[in-house]
Amino acid sequence: MNRQLAPLSSLPRHLSLNAIHKEKLANNLSLYVVEANTEDLFQLNLVFKAGRYFESKRMLAGLCANMILKGTKNKKAYEIAENFDFYGAAVKFEANMYSAQLSLYCLCSELPKLLPLLIEVIEDANFPLNEIKKAKAKTKQKLAVQWKKNAYIANQEFNQILFGKDHAFGYLSNASYLEEISQNDLLEHYKNYFSLKDDNFAIVAGSIGKAEIALLQKYLGSLSCTEGAGKLQSKISTSPAEEIRIEIPKALQTAVRVGKASLPIDHPDFENLQILNTILGGYFGSRLMSNIREEKGYTYGIYSFVNPIMDCSYFCISTEVGSQYKNQTLDEIEKEMNRLKEEPISEIELSMVKNYMIGQLMKSVDGPLNLSSTLKNFLIFDLEIEEINKQLEGIHKITAQKLQELAQKHLNFNEMHKVLVG
Repeated sequence: MNRQLAPLSSLPRHLSLNAIHKEKLANNLSLYVVEANTEDLFQLNLVFKAGRYFESKRMLAGLCANMILKGTKNKKAYEIAENFDFYGAAVKFEANMYSAQLSLYCLCSELPKLLPLLIEVIEDANFPLNEIKKAKAKTKQKLAVQWKKNAYIANQEFNQILFGKDHAFGYLSNASYLEEISQNDLLEHYKNYFSLKDDNFAIVAGSIGKAEIALLQKYLGSLSCTEGAGKLQSKISTSPAEEIRIEIPKALQTAVRVGKASLPIDHPDFENLQILNTILGGYFGSRLMSNIREEKGYTYGIYSFVNPIMDCSYFCISTEVGSQYKNQTLDEIEKEMNRLKEEPISEIELSMVKNYMIGQLMKSVDGPLNLSSTLKNFLIFDLEIEEINKQLEGIHKITAQKLQELAQKHLNFNEMHKVLVG
């Protein structure tokens, strides 16, 4: 062995996804199983179409998800919490734009005791008035803290520009909306959207064998499952670029958001746009980070991302900079966009970005929990997990010329919304 020579290395051309298989429960609910010969570990993710998209009142979806574990017809909130804690389990409900998710982590050996409790919560949540009052008070307190943060205000204002103030994703969160939500509103949302539909799905990961599948069939497969909502849509506003500046007296930092509507996830150029985004601001070695953090010292961190939302997506640059540097930061962002439009990326930089992105793909399927999370993200967008290998192929094939063409088409600073708070 010649230790003066580095060992040969190569990037993978295909990622194995053999650990995943799909089953149908007795009620026709899709169950995805991510097997792993690991410790006595069990993870369940049950995804409902129950997010903000489906609200009848503002902030209803989030409050409903937070309240489901706060009582059933036969158990109070503390009894539910004590039961899960006694068996060493962690459980939570949370809602986002389109979906709401139940997550359960426990030992496989405790499933016979935990699944009946979980089914009781899914079927019989009753939203006690005293718990609603406490949940509203806690949410109001959290909002009061959040609205003092420049970054939170910037995010809220940016979303409002993108979607419009009357859209479920665009309205500004306000404590007054909570007062308009009644117990009946919560029960109605829960009844309509947390009952199983045939377009919901469940993912289990860990040491999953026949015994665990049989338990899921017995409990989860016994629930009534009705027809789903079908494909969801949510168009982003294509209004002319706006600039919002909110001055905060004596603010030391200014939150900056720059972005616009972008390509849907099923567009042929979407994955290539993700590569371009990585070069611009998608990882710690990006151009924005090298310029605005490392060279200029305006910020501790600056990142960009392309966030898919069903039949659309949006591009956003996000940072908090010293307030005295906010205008210079916008200038440097425009400069880096123009560089990508005017100069082809070097082979050395492109190779580094390819290595990073392929490494991130490998990490996303490494182990049952990572693979489960990645699978969930694909399924939410009605995509098969095999799409990840198309992404891998695209990273290998991308050229500097193609990236420059994409930059010329999508990185036009004057077409982007700007929000500055601070």
